[in-house]
Amino acid sequence: MLKVSKKLGAKPEVVERFEKALQETKFAQAVDDLNDVIPESLLLDGGHNPLKLLHTALSKGLHAKTDEECLRYATSIRILLADLTEKMGAALRKNSELDAAISDLLKVERE
Repeated sequence: MLKVSKKLGAKPEVVERFEKALQETKFAQAVDDLNDVIPESLLLDGGHNPLKLLHTALSKGLHAKTDEECLRYATSIRILLADLTEKMGAALRKNSELDAAISDLLKVERE
């Protein structure tokens, strides 16, 4: 998310918050600290923070759930992670492609 934020031109204070969160030893605290700076393109349907959803799912005592419930949650977690990974990859790729396109067009301008 830090890389995506940088690619999307995040303000220095936002980048600093991501870097500080990386040093945080409590994941829940790091997630809370970043809640309002996660790039909109990485939020889930309705603006949900994917990190918060994952943390909640994994910290609510899965060991006390039935095997069926655990499998259902595991499937949901896999789907969420796949979607988040795809969105981050797309954001990084999209900006790289845009940077290359701009560079090409600037060369034409200089000719």
